[in-house]
Amino acid sequence: MVPDVTNPGEAFAFITSSGSEGIWSAALVLVICVSIYFTIRIRGLHLLKIKETLRLFGSNIKERSKSGSDSISAFRAFCTTMGNRVGIGNIAGVAMAIVMGGPGTIFWMWVFVLLLTAVSFVENTLGQIYKEKMKNGDIRGGPAYYVKNGLGKPKLAHLMSALLIILAFAYSGMQANQACACITDAFSLESPLIVGLIITAFAGIVFVGGVKRVVKISAKIVPIAILTYLLIVLIVIITNITAVGGVFESIFTYAFGIQEVAGGGVAAMFIWAMRRSVFSTDAGVGVIPNVSSLAEASHPVKIGLIQAFGTIIDVIVCTASAFVILIYTNRVFPGYNFSEVLSPAELEQIKGAPLVSDALSATFLGNAAPFVLSVLMVVFAFGTMIAHYANCETNVRQITQKPVVLKIFTVLLLIAVFVFTQLNMGAAWNITDIVQGVLCICNVVVILLLSRHVFTALRDYFGQKKNGVTEPEFIAETLTNTKGVTCWSGNVPDAGQEKQEK
Repeated sequence: MVPDVTNPGEAFAFITSSGSEGIWSAALVLVICVSIYFTIRIRGLHLLKIKETLRLFGSNIKERSKSGSDSISAFRAFCTTMGNRVGIGNIAGVAMAIVMGGPGTIFWMWVFVLLLTAVSFVENTLGQIYKEKMKNGDIRGGPAYYVKNGLGKPKLAHLMSALLIILAFAYSGMQANQACACITDAFSLESPLIVGLIITAFAGIVFVGGVKRVVKISAKIVPIAILTYLLIVLIVIITNITAVGGVFESIFTYAFGIQEVAGGGVAAMFIWAMRRSVFSTDAGVGVIPNVSSLAEASHPVKIGLIQAFGTIIDVIVCTASAFVILIYTNRVFPGYNFSEVLSPAELEQIKGAPLVSDALSATFLGNAAPFVLSVLMVVFAFGTMIAHYANCETNVRQITQKPVVLKIFTVLLLIAVFVFTQLNMGAAWNITDIVQGVLCICNVVVILLLSRHVFTALRDYFGQKKNGVTEPEFIAETLTNTKGVTCWSGNVPDAGQEKQEK
């Protein structure tokens, strides 16, 4: 569809869409190949050892930090990363994927997410291995730190930090954009200006407390929001149980090309499935390790396993959204030819949250649906925004320790939040996808180069478990190269010497 060049918003959305598709075509091939390689190298243990993962997850729910109330436990970090994962992408993003790629997109999301669990395991384990202790005692980690400490490339680490900061701006803005759109729609407001100002003000109140406050807030609101949303979806499915068979039929017939995918064919379905899988889970992008690296753990593999499990929870929420949407669209748009039955303006409007709102309005929620969805979207959006504030703070501090710089970035982040609330929805999604795609390519190449250390740590962890150790402990000398590993017991002052390969 040729854009209306007299409409700057539509023209900008078209240009950014073209750039996004190009980047993600390249990212798709790279990420899938690396995901398959990681899954083979770790022999699928991150999935096969689910009993151990659930044990770790359960024990961390009750865990209290050993270093005091200001420390970050594995459970608090997990809740913050789930706030990062479970956001607008799980609701509005799924709706957009169905509109642009058809129902089969959901099946391929399942496949891609299972592969991405291996990527998530590797990057989060690396984040733990190469995390650093700051002069004030705080722990920091993530892609910039495993680039600096693992690869020994401080300048490249600054570049990774810059990309992650930009992504934090784009992600936070995207969440604000969709929350604003949902509220504006629910209350039939003509202008998003006031809503945008209110969202920005609340974000500012939260950001002022810094990373430790946002982690504590996430641990309280994220589990409640996820459980509430899943409960609503469960009721919708039960009350529409006769339509569930049709949902599965739509997913599988479109996934394998039995029915033609409207809009862009099989290629569009694959690309949208991949984009939404990565956007929703954040696996491979390098965002999650920024927070998971802050957690206390006796072994890096523990955090890797827990975070890989987090991607499974995330896809469950995505699937829940998909079922609600498909129950509705199977009845209203049975041919999934949205572009043929809707005008360009209507098609743009139905993408994302508005489609979910329409779908919920056709359920037991009725006219209350837009208001209920607005509340959930705002909570999810804030969960993601505050998680990305933590990402932003971590990477700003990697570049400089000057407090004034962090304050400047906080102000800029709030400005970005407000600006995105006023943007065209399509342009907002496309900008975020472009930044995410570039970062994904960079991060996946880096973790591929460092992955051998994760394989070593994994063998060490399950080797200790096999020998009867209940809670394995990690020391730096387990690795064949201890260069840059500074936070683990047993690490010697002159660590960095290459060990003889066995």
